[in-house]
Amino acid sequence: MSIAGKNLTSGNLSGLPCAQDVVKHLTETNPEFCSDIGLRLLSEEEINTKFDDGSKSILDTVDPDYGFCQKTPLWYYVLAEATAINNGDKLGPLGSLIAAETIRGLVRLTRPSVFENNLLRTWGTPKIIPRSKEIHGQWHIRMTDLLDAIN
Repeated sequence: MSIAGKNLTSGNLSGLPCAQDVVKHLTETNPEFCSDIGLRLLSEEEINTKFDDGSKSILDTVDPDYGFCQKTPLWYYVLAEATAINNGDKLGPLGSLIAAETIRGLVRLTRPSVFENNLLRTWGTPKIIPRSKEIHGQWHIRMTDLLDAIN
């Protein structure tokens, strides 16, 4: 079995949530947001793409009993999504959301953080908030807002 196949198998056996469960949870809890960013479940064909030479896909090389097209590990799904939606040139909606939320979480944990209310008051809210967007009662600060604030 290939290294990718071993990673797929260990990811499934570890009890980590599969990508389909993550997408379903996000689309059920935030349907408007998911629609805005184009988040949707990939089809089995999009997940299990063939190699360029027409040979078997990675999922075809792994034991079919694992059901990877129905319970795809996140790392593989993010790569498949990028390929299916953006020809592999950039992340798709789920991959982008995971990357953005990771950066947001790291910025939030940094002290002092630009997300702290007292720091926003010190910098002056007009510099950041006008280009921000309110979604479901929460203000969302975009990366461009942060870059504008430090210039």
